[in-house]
Amino acid sequence: MDNKKDYIWGFLLQIISTGLLFGLHILSARVLSVESYGIFNYALTLASTLSIVTCLGFQNSIIRFVSEYNIKSQFSLLHGFLFFSACLVLLASLGGSLVLLLASNFTSDESMYQSLRYAVLLLPIISVGIWRARMARGFNSLKAAIIPEEIVRTTLIITFLLLWILLSDSVLMHQLLVSVYVSSSVVAFVVGIVYLAKIIPPGLFSSKRVRRTRVWIKSSLSMMSGGISQEVINRSDVLLIGYFLGVTHAGIYGAALKLSLLNVFVLKVVDVVVAPKIATSFFSGNKKELKNVIVHGVTISALGAAPSCIFMIFFPELLLGLFGPDYTQASTVLVILVVGQFVNAVTGPVGHSLLM
Repeated sequence: MDNKKDYIWGFLLQIISTGLLFGLHILSARVLSVESYGIFNYALTLASTLSIVTCLGFQNSIIRFVSEYNIKSQFSLLHGFLFFSACLVLLASLGGSLVLLLASNFTSDESMYQSLRYAVLLLPIISVGIWRARMARGFNSLKAAIIPEEIVRTTLIITFLLLWILLSDSVLMHQLLVSVYVSSSVVAFVVGIVYLAKIIPPGLFSSKRVRRTRVWIKSSLSMMSGGISQEVINRSDVLLIGYFLGVTHAGIYGAALKLSLLNVFVLKVVDVVVAPKIATSFFSGNKKELKNVIVHGVTISALGAAPSCIFMIFFPELLLGLFGPDYTQASTVLVILVVGQFVNAVTGPVGHSLLM
């Protein structure tokens, strides 16, 4: 696909996935109590944050190495890298779950205990899902990268929530929602594997595996250090609020945070489209194309963030009211977060550029 078609596909898929995710959290906040939503949101945030560690940096390096080996038709190296990285990510995520399980026994707060136990289930699923999606991006397939986890999974959960609203007059329990999330993630992963089977080069897994473990680990761990610092900036606020003030406050704050992230919606589209193109241009030695890709990405991201930023600054309570009346108290927080995310949007895809 050419650049124009990539951006169109990226925009359409990302607007669908972002709308579904936003709808998921609104429905969750509506059918759960404030405390239950806080527990669910905290567990999801904790597992997503820890997945940056359990992915061991392969969520970033996989785009680079898959693009490089695929372009150069080095399928033995590609086979070896995919097998090696998949095993390490799976083992690390299971180890992370064990640590969370042990940590849950040292808290006296019931809500925190439940959040940690849910994170035990969510961590391996999220980690493996990230690995699969990033591999699809390395093969330059937007559909395979976005549709399974971001559209199929979210659609399944929303369908369940809507059926609950229609068929039940009771408040949904967070235990049931987490079970549905895990089940939907498994279905999404299977769909993702089907997508990957269509884009993986023929004969890839029949080729002999060649390993360059030292190169892969060194590159991945160095990228992980940058990823950790980024996630500390992005998610430590929710985790700290939940730890010091309780998961209920974390849930209210989380609603404001999710609204503010709409400002980087276009940046996410840009990231999905340009990440493999940056890698391809870099390893092809085409510096002019590389420069054009980055400049276009920055321009589109900045222009796309401006409208939502202005609207949220002037009407924060209107948007927070979608989650419920208890969430409007975070209006000032939303304005602050919106300004920060706008700065993030206007910097463009700098992370992917530096990773090369």
